[in-house]
Amino acid sequence: MATTTPTPLQQRVYAALTDNTGTHMLDSAGAYGRHWQRNALLCVQDMQDAPRAILHADAYGPCVTLDTFHYLTEWCELADDHAACAMLDRIADENPSESWFAVADMLADEVRELGGSVTDGWNTYNWEQLLSQTLQGYCLTLPDDPRVILAVQVHGGCDVRGGYTRPYLFSIGDGYGEMEYAEGCFLSGTTDAYIYCTTDACDYALTIHGPDVCQDGSLTDTDAIQWDTLTCPECGTANSLRADMQDASY
Repeated sequence: MATTTPTPLQQRVYAALTDNTGTHMLDSAGAYGRHWQRNALLCVQDMQDAPRAILHADAYGPCVTLDTFHYLTEWCELADDHAACAMLDRIADENPSESWFAVADMLADEVRELGGSVTDGWNTYNWEQLLSQTLQGYCLTLPDDPRVILAVQVHGGCDVRGGYTRPYLFSIGDGYGEMEYAEGCFLSGTTDAYIYCTTDACDYALTIHGPDVCQDGSLTDTDAIQWDTLTCPECGTANSLRADMQDASY
């Protein structure tokens, strides 16, 4: 596959996914490995070349995984000139002994003190979603800058209760707009994907919204699909079903 020069955004997301979040004797990484350690074996090109989504063969139904690298690079934009970025760096420098959880909280508090707005915090582990790695964060805006900023921490450890990166700041939405709407779109996209047939002249497609499987807006009986062989129920071709994430849409 041809080498493609990574964009600054792709380099930043790669840094987040390979950020060393440390080790802890109480997690189960000895058996399963830590995300940041596994990601560190890859280069940016490897992540660029990875599929946006993977369809797992499962006798009980579809199992789709959305690639976190592609998700973040397609839904986010860099916002290094935003005042919150300088605030975050200063807070981190002034509080070297504090955890990244605390630093994220201090950033949110300072934004509020300046008259800005901050949404409630969230963690993608807490609902049915399809991302390959857990994310947690919140959104913020400042009075003198209408951009919606996503403050996101990537779970790089094994046990989901710990092992999160520093906060990374990106703009989301169209760059400007209602904060809750932009955040809602970003989060709802983690539940959406579609399955399709790769056979020429076959137009089979199945839309997935989290745990629900829908087609044309109604629940669909998927018993006809042979998930263990990824056989299309419409044309009968084996190993023809693939998955993809929905395009970012605000």
